[in-house]
Amino acid sequence: MVMAKEKKESGYKFFKLLSGLVVQILKDNGLKSKEGDIGWDLEKEMTRKQKRIVGMYKRYSRILKTIDQLNTVAKLLAVKPSVYFTNTVQIEYSKYLEYNLEIYYIRFTSIVDQAILLVSEFYDLGTDPKQTNLRTLTCNMHTKGKDATAILKKFDKLIQPIKRVRN
Repeated sequence: MVMAKEKKESGYKFFKLLSGLVVQILKDNGLKSKEGDIGWDLEKEMTRKQKRIVGMYKRYSRILKTIDQLNTVAKLLAVKPSVYFTNTVQIEYSKYLEYNLEIYYIRFTSIVDQAILLVSEFYDLGTDPKQTNLRTLTCNMHTKGKDATAILKKFDKLIQPIKRVRN
């Protein structure tokens, strides 16, 4: 229980640090993001190091968003839609479950892929995101044997049954 709390706090500290760096990058460049979005027009004016930090921020934000979506789907699955909803929208309960379970499986397994890209960007491997996978991390001299890679390998092993169901 203590380890889980420590990991949660260290994750929060990492995100807080990353957010602070992004804010500083925006200030240093005199750039203002529109509604928190750091678009291509802003990134093209940044240095390589700044783009890397912003990229990590975006990747970490996507992981948090995916976790939030998983929580939402879990809540939707726990609630059976009302008869009014079912009759008005004309969605059968089985279709409702199927749709939400598909989303859950897809989002759940995508967390590993998103985390792999975050680790790759954190270690500045310079690999193409489309070519980056867990094997890339386990074979790379900069990430081989690192805690992040070991955790991803364990998580990937745990979700293999879910991937089989998803596929």
